[in-house]
Amino acid sequence: MKVQENLQRFCSIFALALLASIGARAAGNCDGSRNCYVRAGATGTGTGANWTNACTGFTGACDVTNSALRATTLWVAVGSYGSPTFSATDSGTSVITIEAATTANHGPASDWSSSYAGQAVFGGNITIASDYWTFNGQSWGSGCSGVSVCNVDAAYNIEFHNTTYPGAQVFCISTSSCGGGGSVNNINFEYVDIYGNDGASNESDEGIVCYPTCNDLYVGHSYMHHMGGNEVIANYGGGSGNPHTYEYDYIYLNHQSYNSDHAEAFSETAAVLIVRYCVFQDIISSGFVTDASAVDPPLQDWEFYGNIFFWDQAFGQDTRNFGPTDGIVGFFGQTWSGANKFLFYNNTIAGLVMAANSACNASVTDFVTGPQVGTAIMENNLWSEIGGYCSQPSNSSGGGVTVDYNTYSNGASNSSDASSHKQQSSSNFFSTNFPTAISGFMPTTDTSAGLTLPSPYNTDISATTRGANGKWDRGALQISGTSSTAPNPPSGLTATVQ
Repeated sequence: MKVQENLQRFCSIFALALLASIGARAAGNCDGSRNCYVRAGATGTGTGANWTNACTGFTGACDVTNSALRATTLWVAVGSYGSPTFSATDSGTSVITIEAATTANHGPASDWSSSYAGQAVFGGNITIASDYWTFNGQSWGSGCSGVSVCNVDAAYNIEFHNTTYPGAQVFCISTSSCGGGGSVNNINFEYVDIYGNDGASNESDEGIVCYPTCNDLYVGHSYMHHMGGNEVIANYGGGSGNPHTYEYDYIYLNHQSYNSDHAEAFSETAAVLIVRYCVFQDIISSGFVTDASAVDPPLQDWEFYGNIFFWDQAFGQDTRNFGPTDGIVGFFGQTWSGANKFLFYNNTIAGLVMAANSACNASVTDFVTGPQVGTAIMENNLWSEIGGYCSQPSNSSGGGVTVDYNTYSNGASNSSDASSHKQQSSSNFFSTNFPTAISGFMPTTDTSAGLTLPSPYNTDISATTRGANGKWDRGALQISGTSSTAPNPPSGLTATVQ
């Protein structure tokens, strides 16, 4: 009898331990190797251990509020997933990755089916309330092959689309809410589509809102568009987090609310900001990029290089549009400190021709209260098609800015640019007036030679080396080809047949 009781007790303890082990594995380490599988149409056990038994959303074994998921990749199949709250408590620097499952890369589970590939769609009003999150669509799909920047919704494997909350942002990054809370760190968006409420008449319809401070915010190879207000508003609550990086992004249509409040594509008060190889199309109101507030801590290092800022012709004819009133990059009296710099290299600004009688400013920036910056340089840029009610480019009203090696063409001019390397041309360097595709901004002939700059400023948006054809082209795109300055072949050689 004693033996039987001990056996029963042992079996009970073993069963409880086994259940606890399974529960812990399901709740935090789905397949035992830090992979969890999420598929909206799954009908298995929901353990997340493979595609057959995948979680149907971000609850249960795949609960993104559970700190046990730290250092785990959640592979996400085609389907709709609502608006989860991503708040799993930090565990050192361990990252939780939300990764699109593609035919080429879908995790180690052997029961993958190609039918699971496709766009994973999330809603809006999503909160990220803890650190170290990566959202990765991996690559672009159909419609964007062979390009550096993509503006096709269907090409993205992960889409965040605010269809339900016209008065709220797609993402609120804050430990509490976007009206309070604390700093959030290390948030990465790669190959994702961030889609606003498609012209809803509410300025609070925004893309990424970070309050009060984000550190190490990265957005790359992504598409942010159709916002009632800003695509990004970050660090306006008293913070000056470092760094914020945007690269190879397409930013399209802000301020679709058309109300009296100001807006921009990026409203930023990061002390360190890098914007490179991005395309900004049809951005209105205060500027393409501005500081979020004049009262936040000083800025230190802002760099813009290899970008295209443009309006298409139809946009310029829309009488509802106005601005950018404070320049391509605008400052509202922000101060600078330390060994600081503002750099604006090899950018193209084109098509700012407004038919409506509205304020418009094609200048890079007017540094409203003067630059107050150690190094401010604007070089190797190309302006084209500036006119109508848009003012021509000009140098900083605050002075103290190095302006040189810039080209003004096809209706653009800058009477305040007296630099020795200025190029003024009546020609159009593009194949057509008012290009609407990135390829249309490729010069058909070289500009005057720009100033040779070191890495990382020596390549363009398509990774072409500046000066690849023998001349460093100004503007965002470099003509490629064989150098015209190749050395002459040696002479006086003879051949001997053996």
